Amino acid sequence: MGYDRRVAYTKRMIKEALFELIAESDVSEITIKEICAKADINRATFYRHYQDIYDLYLQVTEELSEPTLTKNRDNESFLEALPEQLELTKSHQAFFRSSYRNGIGAVVARQNIEENRERYVQHEVERGIDPVEARIIFDFVQAGITNIIHEWVEAGCKEPIDQMVSIIRGITTRAYGD
Repeated sequence: MGYDRRVAYTKRMIKEALFELIAESDVSEITIKEICAKADINRATFYRHYQDIYDLYLQVTEELSEPTLTKNRDNESFLEALPEQLELTKSHQAFFRSSYRNGIGAVVARQNIEENRERYVQHEVERGIDPVEARIIFDFVQAGITNIIHEWVEAGCKEPIDQMVSIIRGITTRAYGD
């Protein structure tokens, strides 16, 4: 089945309703009834597209993380995607703040990390690095980057994106070498 503008419009309205409501309260306090009222749809329409509010939330989190998920095939491309990802994060900071607080952000980050860990380890093994050491370095740096971004969002994204990118690039360059 091809692209349906009505479906795209409905999903966009549902997402916009979610963004508006998250700016006011945590996702755990938001009801499907509230989303439907804001999006001007009925519950059946909501359930045609999403199983529940957490399904919607997870799908939106994955969509907003897409630049990093698709480009993060190695350390270099992760850094190339970083400015775009931080811009998205900043423009939807209430959503990401909620995402970090309720753990869904961690689920998406974990998927991203697991997807890229083995590629990194394989690359390092080919360079003569012990696989256990490579895995530990990767996990340590990724956890640090995730926490840096989390703290940046919690503080209201006050530091400029260029500064955040510079800091994260410096950390990864020192940790990974090259």
